[in-house]
Amino acid sequence: MIKHVSEYLRDAARRFPDKTALIDQKRRVSYQEFFMEAESIASRLIAEGLLKQPIAVMLEKGVDAIIAFLGIAISGNYYTVIDTKMPEERVEKIFATFRPKAVITDKKNIEKLSKLNGNIDIKGLLYEELISYQRDQEQICIVENRMIDTDILYVLFTSGSTGIPKGVIISHRSVIDYTEWAAETFQFDSSTIFGNQAPFYFDNSVLDIYSTIRNGAELHIIPQMLFSFPIRLLEYIRDQKINTVFWVPTVLSRVADIGVLEHCDINCLKTILFAGEVMPAKQLNIWMRRLPDALFANLYGPTEITVDCTYFIVNRKIEDNEPV
Repeated sequence: MIKHVSEYLRDAARRFPDKTALIDQKRRVSYQEFFMEAESIASRLIAEGLLKQPIAVMLEKGVDAIIAFLGIAISGNYYTVIDTKMPEERVEKIFATFRPKAVITDKKNIEKLSKLNGNIDIKGLLYEELISYQRDQEQICIVENRMIDTDILYVLFTSGSTGIPKGVIISHRSVIDYTEWAAETFQFDSSTIFGNQAPFYFDNSVLDIYSTIRNGAELHIIPQMLFSFPIRLLEYIRDQKINTVFWVPTVLSRVADIGVLEHCDINCLKTILFAGEVMPAKQLNIWMRRLPDALFANLYGPTEITVDCTYFIVNRKIEDNEPV
């Protein structure tokens, strides 16, 4: 039985070493590259004497951030995501609760961390240096043998109804159970090509990231700018042959409302999942008429139970005025 998400990555690197794992505007990495860089990060964190400690990731949304998440996991520590565009006040509130022992950032964002350090003393580790650190597989093995499946994997901070960010703790076991359910329910496998929309500080991204790794699939981190230009967004899906998306209804509705679905061949898209908001039936029907053979599913759940706890695969006609 799998007890640690690093087992997913190790298995994928063994089965598909040269297969593309992650893609953004700057980088395309194979599973072997992904695994080796994550192990380098882990080795450095272990050398710092960190174990079962909070580590923050302050990187732009992209390939590097995901590799950092897995590096932290392999090292036996746990992470939280700091959006580089977050207001300084919110970051300080998160740090006050999370109390990171280190922050993984890069040369571009290290200055932001130094400004925060005026109030909080945190060790900054440069991503560019971490991935070139000598891998120490012996120490990694020692750490993994000390871990159990209920150890913390990450902490996500919600907006907080009081205005104070609330940290939600999620374990390896929770993510593994969720990821196994998703693979079985939606038949993800190594041919799945995900198109990521959700920010990494939003729990919907957990399905994208860990389903990709578990199945040896491919994950495209779609440039944020494209979501403002629906026709270019659809062209990206077409050109990259993306077949699976898990988006918020706002994005799907915007594409439907602007009337561009008929102007681009997106028949590659076979699975459309949505969550986070109410999906309007009228806009859903526009999508379903365009892709009659695709699977559409409405998911729901709070962050506290690892993204989703219930779902509905749309298997019948829904009227435009009917709730989904």
